[in-house]
Amino acid sequence: MLGNPFPSALKWNESTYWALSNVAGTAKIWHCTNNAYSDINSNGIIPISQGFMIQVNGANNSITIPLASRVHNNTAWYKAGDANRLLLVASPTDGSSAQESVIRIEEGSTNDFDFYYDSRFLAGYAPLFYCIVGNEILSTQAVPSIEEGMEFLYGFIKNDRQEFKIRLAENPFPMRVYLEDLKTGVTQCLSDNPEYVFTSVEGDAHNRFKLHMGSVGIDEPNPTKVFAYAVGKQLYFTFGGEKRVEIFNTAGQMLMHLTTAQNQIPLPLSSGIYIVRITTDQQTVFNKIFIRK
Repeated sequence: MLGNPFPSALKWNESTYWALSNVAGTAKIWHCTNNAYSDINSNGIIPISQGFMIQVNGANNSITIPLASRVHNNTAWYKAGDANRLLLVASPTDGSSAQESVIRIEEGSTNDFDFYYDSRFLAGYAPLFYCIVGNEILSTQAVPSIEEGMEFLYGFIKNDRQEFKIRLAENPFPMRVYLEDLKTGVTQCLSDNPEYVFTSVEGDAHNRFKLHMGSVGIDEPNPTKVFAYAVGKQLYFTFGGEKRVEIFNTAGQMLMHLTTAQNQIPLPLSSGIYIVRITTDQQTVFNKIFIRK
């Protein structure tokens, strides 16, 4: 933990002004609104009187904070987009906290863990949300490029809340971004619908999500394609033939399952949002339904 020694804001790790020896290139500062740490990459702003965390590699390390990196910026919190980063934010739906996770392009980085370019995850009071790379859990993963077909595994651990969302806050890259929930089997295109809402309970597997870049291996969503829909207490199907039907709540618990060739079945469930999985000989599809009384 270090302090900003100047009565001004500070541009972190700017160009050749800073001298870092066995010190990672990403710092962390405490985000009071989010109740969590946020990563500050090179040229990011450390506010006036703001302490910051650094990561060192071994006992022999040093850092020089240069006078030349002082900047006139009086805001208590600096926020800006970045043309080289994708930003995901996980939070309770009540907005009581938020955890950021960054994927960024850095020349010289690899797809594995890089001490200088990546940043290990540090927990605050928000739900834990991090990218998994080998045995490391990261709040920033740097890669040499972002390409279609790339996948990123994410861990999630709830805090004291029950309902959460993951939001695609920034994406400057041209390909579409999909979030796959490994618990429920639901995949959502965050490029079209940037907030994914879900629930989590104690005991959930920590490796909960995959982020897919581009459409490789995932069907492009068709907003007019509906396989099942609810009207009152009845579930209707838009195609015939024998099918296995499974209905889950948003926590991933299976509530109903049956095999039927009918075009409708009764729904003895309370009002709420449910996930329907329909399996035939040719395909498995999902629909989200809302049951109203």
